[in-house]
Amino acid sequence: MMKYSQKKENKRKEIIDYITKYTLEHNYFPSIREIRDNCSMKSTSTIHEYLKEIEDMGYIETDIPAPAARAYRLAKYELKPKA
Repeated sequence: MMKYSQKKENKRKEIIDYITKYTLEHNYFPSIREIRDNCSMKSTSTIHEYLKEIEDMGYIETDIPAPAARAYRLAKYELKPKA
């Protein structure tokens, strides 16, 4: 049986992989609901908790104290100008 901490780590990785893929494909961060739906989660508040942890790990960043939809961005990622 998988430990709680391992499940949590796997879910963080799933979220990081999804937001990285989405951002590179669309050139902007996915919404909280898009993350929830694509990572098989039920609660947006749980997504916010994971995003805070991922932010503390340095993978994403925001300038807004209480993040709104799409307020995050990948750390060390610059948006590509539209052609």
